[in-house]
Amino acid sequence: MCEIMFGNYSRAHLATVSIKNNCPDTIWPATLANSDRPQLTETGFELASGGTKTLDIPARWAGRQVQCNGKSGATPASLVEITFQADDGQDYYNLSLVDGFNLPVSVAPQGGSGTRCTQATCSNNVNATCPENLRLIGSDGNVIGCKNALEYATFFQEPVP
Repeated sequence: MCEIMFGNYSRAHLATVSIKNNCPDTIWPATLANSDRPQLTETGFELASGGTKTLDIPARWAGRQVQCNGKSGATPASLVEITFQADDGQDYYNLSLVDGFNLPVSVAPQGGSGTRCTQATCSNNVNATCPENLRLIGSDGNVIGCKNALEYATFFQEPVP
């Protein structure tokens, strides 16, 4: 599971985000800022099994984890979406499978307060139960991702009478 922790606010930057790879294999996490926010200095990197990478996040940053170097990532991709200091001053985060699934993920805020400031986890391996027509197969023959069903639904591709 890829675990993302954030907290540790300071004057130099709003927060640090630590990404830890608890998966048995190397992963390639990346970030993509929302269109109205600056990209982070480092937008993509390799992270070995057991490794941790810490990113400095500027004030009022909002974005998501994607697949590859600040470009709209190839799907399927498990997403973590984060907004720091939204208009109400709060931080928001969620896990999303809108772009499909490739890795179990977890978000664990550090030093926050309130009843809604809790860990969010998608720990099930969706690849193991992915319908055959939605599977992305790796070069080794294993399922490495599960595509978003809506992306491939023929119903939405047909003209409406």
